[in-house]
Amino acid sequence: MQAIDALPVPRRLEVWFGTWSLKDIVAHLATWQDAAALGLEQIARGELLQAVAYDLGMLTPRFDHFFPDRPVDASHPEILLDFNRCILCELCIRASSEVDGKNVFALSGRGIRKHLIVNAESGRLADTDIATTDKAMEVCPVGVILRKRVGFAVPIGQRQYDARPVSAQALEYAPRAPSKKPGDRG
Repeated sequence: MQAIDALPVPRRLEVWFGTWSLKDIVAHLATWQDAAALGLEQIARGELLQAVAYDLGMLTPRFDHFFPDRPVDASHPEILLDFNRCILCELCIRASSEVDGKNVFALSGRGIRKHLIVNAESGRLADTDIATTDKAMEVCPVGVILRKRVGFAVPIGQRQYDARPVSAQALEYAPRAPSKKPGDRG
C-alpha cells in the first residue's frame, strides 16, 4: 500500500482503475449492485451509487450480470427468497441451525454450481417452520431473505437524490476547505 501511495496521483489512478473512466467504474458497480442491492441499501440506503449513475446519464446496465438466473421462492405467506442475491456466506444456515434450532437452509452443489437451498423435501420455504422472528431473517447481508409487503424505507421520488442530482449536493456533504490566496498566512 505504501508503494502505491508514493506514486503521483495520475499514475495511482491508473494502477487502481486502469483505463476505465469514472463512468465505466460506476457502470460496473451499478451492474454488480443488482446482486447486492439490499446489502448496499442496508449499508448506505443504496441511494448514492444509483444517484451517481443517474447523474452520469447511465439509465441501463452496460455490463453483463455475474450471477446465474435462479428461481425466487414466494411460497411462504410472509417471506420471499431471492436466491439470485446469495453470496454463499452461510450466515442464514448457521443462524437457522445454531440460534433458531430449525435447519431451514443448506448449501447444495459444488464449485460454481454451489447454491443455497431450502432444507425441505419439496424445496419450498412454505414447507418449513421458519418464522419472521427467526434470527435467520436478520442475518443475510444481501437480502436473500425478505419480508413480503415491505418496500424501500423511503419511497422512490422522496429519496435524497431524487429531488436534486448528487453532483448538485456533493459539496453540502463533503465541503472543501476555503482555498488560501498566495501570501495569506493562517
